[in-house]
Amino acid sequence: MRQIIPIICFIAGPILFSCKEKKDITEIQKSYIIIRSAIGHANQIQDSFFVEAVQRLGEVKYNVDAVVDTKELQILLDRAKASNETEINIIANTKEPDEEIKYKEKAIQFVKLLNAIYNDEFSEFISILNSKPENRFDSCQVLLYEKMRAMSKAMHDCADASASIRKKYDIK
Repeated sequence: MRQIIPIICFIAGPILFSCKEKKDITEIQKSYIIIRSAIGHANQIQDSFFVEAVQRLGEVKYNVDAVVDTKELQILLDRAKASNETEINIIANTKEPDEEIKYKEKAIQFVKLLNAIYNDEFSEFISILNSKPENRFDSCQVLLYEKMRAMSKAMHDCADASASIRKKYDIK
């Protein structure tokens, strides 16, 4: 009987380990998909805001006297903020898929940075567009340049982590 136990462990060990490994991969995939879906859904809404913001900025770049209608831009900003807050809540309540890659951590850094920009710089951006100084374009550029660079870096870090997760766990 004592000789049978090591044989059972020898045979059953890899089977049990492989089942545990598959379960872990399923959990990793589930967390990844939740985070990626939250980002993807929010991107659709937030992209509308960015497109409108660029159009309004173009108006003051090429016509310093332009009267800029920011009503639609404000509506889109409010929608982007709401979408971003939902995105933060979903990601915050999801497990980290991989402690080495830190996809969740990088995603939450990106969406929280974006949240801060929405609440501070983009609100001020709309105020600048509504004002009458001749240097509105320059003022907006100074206001947003460093924040947009930081946002771009955080977005790329998040995208790189996403690609690493997909590659490591063969997620399509």
